[in-house]
Amino acid sequence: MKYIYDTKLIMQNAWAKARVAYAKNPSAKTLRQRFVFQLGEAWQDAIDARNQLMQHEENRKNAIGRKSRYIELLTVAEENNLNHGQEWVCAENNLMFSSWGGERDLFFGAPNSWLGEQICYVYTR
Repeated sequence: MKYIYDTKLIMQNAWAKARVAYAKNPSAKTLRQRFVFQLGEAWQDAIDARNQLMQHEENRKNAIGRKSRYIELLTVAEENNLNHGQEWVCAENNLMFSSWGGERDLFFGAPNSWLGEQICYVYTR
């Protein structure tokens, strides 16, 4: 699966966060120093989002192979005429979590970007 980063959005988010941090305390660091820090944070957030989406895709493929179910956005399920169950709003307890006490290597559930979206189980049969 190919993933393309939205570098313009990453830069815009980093500048916006740097400006907010600078406005709160202009004497601690320069705006440029804050931007450098925020840019690193923004890239890490983008990498984490990519990893979650790639893990979700792997979970979906594994569920299809096991003739099981997986979590999907309701809009995706309806657009593709997939066999899905009752929808609900994605809450924090539906988000990806690690099976190793908070380490971010094994994910299960919905990607964090789906928080507040309508989701459902899609059945592979």
